[in-house]
Amino acid sequence: MFKKHTIALALSASFLLPGCLEVEDNNNDELISAIEEQNKATQEAETATLTGTVKNYVTDSLATNAQIQIKIGNTWSEAISLSDGMFELKNIPKHSDYVLLVTSTDGSFQQRAFYGNSGSGVSQLGSLSVTTTETIQFTALLDGENTPIKDLQFTYTTSLGLTDSTWQSRNEHFFSATYNEQTNLYSIEKPVGLGNAIALHIDMDVDNDAINDYELVQNYYNQSSVSFSTLNDDATILFKDTDVTQEYQLRVKVIDETGQVFSNIELVASSNDYESNPLTFDATENEYVYDFKGSSTLSVRMSAFTDVNGQNYLSDSFSVREVNGGLVVEGIYNQGNFQVEDGVVSVIFKANKGAQTTQVDLLSRTVNAMNNGYYLFFSKPIELTQDSISLVRRNSLTVIRGNESTTDSIPAGSTFFNRNDVDITTTSSMSLNDTFVEVLPEQALSVGRYKYRLNSVIDKETALDANYSFENEFMVADKAAFSIKDVKFDNNNGLKAGQLIHATNSAGVSVGSSSRSNDVNLYLPTSIASLAEFDITLTGYTRNGTMNPVYEELTIVSGEYIYNDSLRNLVSIALNETHYGDSGYAIKYTSLPDGLMYMHGLPWDVTYLDDNASGNVNTITFDYEYRVKGSKEVVTGSATVPVL
Repeated sequence: MFKKHTIALALSASFLLPGCLEVEDNNNDELISAIEEQNKATQEAETATLTGTVKNYVTDSLATNAQIQIKIGNTWSEAISLSDGMFELKNIPKHSDYVLLVTSTDGSFQQRAFYGNSGSGVSQLGSLSVTTTETIQFTALLDGENTPIKDLQFTYTTSLGLTDSTWQSRNEHFFSATYNEQTNLYSIEKPVGLGNAIALHIDMDVDNDAINDYELVQNYYNQSSVSFSTLNDDATILFKDTDVTQEYQLRVKVIDETGQVFSNIELVASSNDYESNPLTFDATENEYVYDFKGSSTLSVRMSAFTDVNGQNYLSDSFSVREVNGGLVVEGIYNQGNFQVEDGVVSVIFKANKGAQTTQVDLLSRTVNAMNNGYYLFFSKPIELTQDSISLVRRNSLTVIRGNESTTDSIPAGSTFFNRNDVDITTTSSMSLNDTFVEVLPEQALSVGRYKYRLNSVIDKETALDANYSFENEFMVADKAAFSIKDVKFDNNNGLKAGQLIHATNSAGVSVGSSSRSNDVNLYLPTSIASLAEFDITLTGYTRNGTMNPVYEELTIVSGEYIYNDSLRNLVSIALNETHYGDSGYAIKYTSLPDGLMYMHGLPWDVTYLDDNASGNVNTITFDYEYRVKGSKEVVTGSATVPVL
């Protein structure tokens, strides 16, 4: 299990409004107080209103050149100009997370985002402060050597949470530094007046292997950021190498069986299977050279080639990695040898002859989670055909309701579910003498499961087909940052707050009373794929106003493995709707929006709960802790969530 804490099983009168969520940082008193205040708020209005002003932080005057826009869900409104610095945004959905983005019509101040929840009624947000910026330059040096470090990423945010304590998990507004190769200086816009309260975050994982390659020297703000108060113009930030970082020079001599050196072939290095950083040839030593600094395994790929005598040689590869504080070369076996001395890894690598009858072997195949590309490395030069590589979306669900069209055969009062694989068009490119293939989708992939399939290629030497049956499945998750507020509990009974979600079916026939059971499950957003660890500990639940203690640990993500990996389609239909087709894995009577979510079962004593409604409280309380991939920070807190 992930890191655990001792948890007190405290009971509280947690009366929540339907559909709301309260999150706090391990302070039950504040949680109870917040809940009680919400219960006092009006429930009459169908929408909420946000009012406030925009002021210049330095002059404390209204910003007459401001404009504001709001984001609800994934939709931004049009920008509204504020001639007098005041705004009133009406018809905002109640209890909805929002983002307010304040920008300048004339570029006189830096944009700033404000995160909150609309609540109900009118929310007076007060003054939203904005400010100008000044450009500062600074240097990042390796302590003791004073050599510049050019591959760090410096970012900060001025975003502010207004009524939402977990806004950081949704924040997507950041400012970054740029690096000048000529001056060895970083430049960044510092917000005037706000800078001293803002931390500048430093990404020190240069090779993106989830291990920091540098550390800040002592006396800085913390392990991964510095305060703008210590970062004036011409400042210097000192770093040191981490213990896991390796720095060496790789020198490779490629020979034939007689010891003759090849000097005109392609060798590339990669620490992630996607990049191709070429090795340079040292004509004096007849060696290919690459300077490496990082903490991951380095892979070296050699393309297939033909020598001056017409002899074909096959593609090949080997890797360099750290073992017990030393460096070893793996993958050369009987094809050569290596030695490590004074920070130099010297490899003698014998190229492998290929005959005209040699089959085309697939040496590696990888899906890049960043761009959803497919990368393949072959033992010989190949050609692709139109059918060589395919990409499909797995089990894509099509839902057709009986009242959506008059031209289909779906009768009113019925909903048809059809599940099949959908073809996705791709583009392909080749390199390394046509032995390395990159395949990219032509369109952005929506959330779901996908599969690449390698069918066949053509051997360029023999013009014969080489047939395969290789598949790589992968998941495309929500790109939005994970938020604990996206964790939901639904009993899937066709009701929300005790009221029918659909009063009639698609034929207009009234539903009548509900007789479905109230079996509660935990529903999680696909953005949990961005987490390296995620645990939930159930600490209590309220059933029809009666509070009950419970202590149940649920491991959601561990070591990037998603437990009970039950990805479900959510499709809300009326209780008296007839459904047919392939609907077995669809959640059909949900209170949640249509889409994809992970479903996780609950312990037996928590599974049967009615809807949370006014006068009939049904909630679940839990502690949580999670860590985002590539981050050392563990986020913890507590939440009480209504049953939907």
